[in-house]
Amino acid sequence: MARTIKISLNSKVFEPSIQALSREKLYGFIEELVQDEHAKTCIVGALLSDGQTLIGKGCTSLKTIDERGEEVNKSSLKAVDIKGKSLPLVPSVFETGIILQAGSLDDLFDLEVDAVYDFNWEDEAMKKDFLKETQGKVYTFEFNYRSDYEGMNGILISNEEGAFILAGRTLQFDYLDNHIQTIINLPDAVEEEESDMDFAMF
Repeated sequence: MARTIKISLNSKVFEPSIQALSREKLYGFIEELVQDEHAKTCIVGALLSDGQTLIGKGCTSLKTIDERGEEVNKSSLKAVDIKGKSLPLVPSVFETGIILQAGSLDDLFDLEVDAVYDFNWEDEAMKKDFLKETQGKVYTFEFNYRSDYEGMNGILISNEEGAFILAGRTLQFDYLDNHIQTIINLPDAVEEEESDMDFAMF
């Protein structure tokens, strides 16, 4: 059973589960099939810098090593500030739940979206009640799918058919302002004298 999130709104608590949406899920994907002259499927590989060693798909990974070249277990790593003090973890929404706050379209437009999540409802009546409460509105909240050191911003949007969570980071814009007022004197407009010229003369 998928983990559920407690969402609080107007003294009500809703408990749906969520799933990440991707372009592959929405539009499908294309997989390239490579065959040799005998119609046998080829396996994609990579050639190492020695010019003779082939490695197949899934045979490479990123590792963290210390100054002695030994692999470091990622669970032993921790984030610190500029003074070396340990930073606290931002908990997951599965632990804290979500408290929806009224937002605006500006909040939505200022969000740099990293991921989109769809809702799954086991209780259809709860889904209808949730959509009725949130339909056509924008809500903001703190969103962190997994516990980490950064945290993210979340926006909830919905209509009569469904609701979505947009997760990312709110961008801060610094607008330029001209503090020096410049007075521009424009010359007075000179009215042209009326002419009795008839263009039919040409």
